[in-house]
Amino acid sequence: MEQITELIITKKQTLAKFIMVGLITTSIDFAISLFLYQFIHLGPSIASTISFTIAAFFNFSLNNSFTFNTNDRSYFQKMIVFYEIACGGLLINYTLISLLTQHSIDFLVSKIIVTSVVVIYNYFFQSKVTFK
Repeated sequence: MEQITELIITKKQTLAKFIMVGLITTSIDFAISLFLYQFIHLGPSIASTISFTIAAFFNFSLNNSFTFNTNDRSYFQKMIVFYEIACGGLLINYTLISLLTQHSIDFLVSKIIVTSVVVIYNYFFQSKVTFK
């Protein structure tokens, strides 16, 4: 019973850390994305793709060292798996941003909706595959 309790506590702590890292990297993503869209005047899909890519680097680094802290494979191997999964998130991000903004949904509203979808996708796959 004690082992089950420890496992539950560990899972809750991991999820809390993942959320903290996610909030930090989402802030990075949103700041860069809005800057590129509003001040550099890049299109919404391009701005979002660039910001997503930069935020993904920070996300991997923080989740690897702070959230999951696993040593089951090398840093480089985990990074490759992380970015393979992140490419799926990037595809979801690009596709949904394009669809929503083409249907006259405000860029910021679109970004919030898409980020919510990608966070769920990311947590599921990164926790089960990259940082298992």
